[in-house]
Amino acid sequence: MACMDVENIEEYLKKNLTRHRFKHCLNVAKACAKLARKFSMDPNRAFLAGLAHDSAKNKTDEEQIAFCKNGNSIEYFADIVKYAPQLLHSYNSATIAKDVFGIKDKEILKAIANHTLGDIDMSILEKIVYVGDALYPATVHDMTASIALRSLTRINFEGALRSIMRAKISYTLGKKEWVCPKSLEVWNFYVLKK
Repeated sequence: MACMDVENIEEYLKKNLTRHRFKHCLNVAKACAKLARKFSMDPNRAFLAGLAHDSAKNKTDEEQIAFCKNGNSIEYFADIVKYAPQLLHSYNSATIAKDVFGIKDKEILKAIANHTLGDIDMSILEKIVYVGDALYPATVHDMTASIALRSLTRINFEGALRSIMRAKISYTLGKKEWVCPKSLEVWNFYVLKK
């Protein structure tokens, strides 16, 4: 199967996401393409990863769990299912990108899968999608922080990456919810790397 063109991917997203989530995906795709240019990378690959990153986001918790085909390969899968099934949307979005959109590029698929929790030693594309997702939040309460992050990203990309990791963990702690150990492992990797 050949990769769908962008227009068909956008049509799928319009049908399967809320209007607000679709707009978020478009903004993230544009941000990813812009960041890719900064790193002399292919902006089209980054745009595609950003566009597809939340393609499974509007599934319910039950749908996320039922849809997840690669549970055995996901670290902390049982705990995620028990405490935070919405975290599965990133892995499920990668599955949709591969099976529905026909994306075969393993780095794009990995960037989509890791855009929520991150990963140890991410590629530049993975970092771009992780950061791009935070630059255009889907919720209003994150707007002020995202404006500041856009400025920081232009000056210090790695610093912005760590700021986003810290903000995600702090946000979850503030809600008194379970923090996936992978988030902490990723944080520790990058804070010790600086």
